[in-house]
Amino acid sequence: MKIPYPGRIKKVQKVLKKSDGSSALLISSARPQPRSRDTYYPFRQDSNFFYLTGSYIQNTALLIRENDCILFTHPVDPVHVLWEGKPIDAHALALSLGAEITLSKNLEQAVMQQCSMCDTLFFQNDAGSLGWDIARQLLKVNSAYRRSGPVHFHHIDTILAPLRLVKDSTEVRAIEQAITVTYESLKGIMPVLLRGTSEKALADLLIYRMSLFRAIPSFPTIAASGKSAATLHYEKLAQVLKNKDLFLLDFGAELDMYAGDITRVFPVSGQFSGWQADLYDIVLAAQKAALRRIKPGVKIHSIYAAAARILTQGLVELKVLRGNPKELYKKGAFRSFFPHGIGHSLGIDVHDIGGLRGNNNARLEKGMVFTIEPGLYFPKKIGNVPPSGVRIEDDILVTNDGYKNLSAQIPKERDEIESFMATYR
Repeated sequence: MKIPYPGRIKKVQKVLKKSDGSSALLISSARPQPRSRDTYYPFRQDSNFFYLTGSYIQNTALLIRENDCILFTHPVDPVHVLWEGKPIDAHALALSLGAEITLSKNLEQAVMQQCSMCDTLFFQNDAGSLGWDIARQLLKVNSAYRRSGPVHFHHIDTILAPLRLVKDSTEVRAIEQAITVTYESLKGIMPVLLRGTSEKALADLLIYRMSLFRAIPSFPTIAASGKSAATLHYEKLAQVLKNKDLFLLDFGAELDMYAGDITRVFPVSGQFSGWQADLYDIVLAAQKAALRRIKPGVKIHSIYAAAARILTQGLVELKVLRGNPKELYKKGAFRSFFPHGIGHSLGIDVHDIGGLRGNNNARLEKGMVFTIEPGLYFPKKIGNVPPSGVRIEDDILVTNDGYKNLSAQIPKERDEIESFMATYR
């Protein structure tokens, strides 16, 4: 299978050639993140670096210029090999990217020397990274002493955000694989989604189930029962499930750097009843209304509004709001119960690059992957609805004339969820 990374580098070069003078983009691998003293969190590659290289290599920088690119890394250190094992083969990586390779014990000096040949530098704004440190040094050079080197500096997102926002087929497959792991992991917790199980136990079991597929959570799991679900990003995991509760699960697997992000709601008893069914049906209808609006060129606000109108009508039917639904919608009366946006872009980062989160004026394009996730939240009892929350979220690919639901295999209709729970309990 043809690897996509040389093509992505060529797209960057095409943008660089449009800049005045000579231009370059500098990106480096992620820094190890200290956990305590001399121990570190598991390494996660810088998202932009991975997008351009597909590699988990460390202590490495990539300089892309208009007509060439150079991979900078340290020579192999025998002591490092003794303690940490053999590193990723930098020569093989450079060959796969169509890049030259420079080995140096002083990467900063080696990269600085090559950066001096360009007028404009697109740099990595990640404090402590090699790319950031070099850009900062170049910025400090007094113009009276500058003989050569960049005089214009731009954040790399200027180039990479539009490229990463639209997914190629390789990325769509990667997201689909992450969603499949998400679904398979969900099946594994159904036998213990019962009265008396703790939220934390369910979240921890999901992590274990993901690990069986070489995956990790793409973000901290929100496992929220009863009133916990009224907190949008609930992370305490302090409650025990009760039969009368709804259980909201917002989670996703990260596989090979790509993320899934799904929200489903389950009745702990195994059956939706009374207010649970009414509330769930309203949110599901709102999501379906939002999905019907999806196609290239549509503003995100239009999708948000389609969901918000249904939610407002539903709140009137529940007697939570009183008055004319159209007037209540215009006044934004629903916002106390639906306080967030309709979704976000998804890819290497769960809240992916591109500035779409909360940007209602942005328009969808073919190839974007976007979450659609309306919800209703009740921090206290109102009418017949006790403290609770319902959110339904799917991962959507924008197609030529509509959309493809990448997470369609995960049960969502009430009867499907009840059957799903019964099958795996």
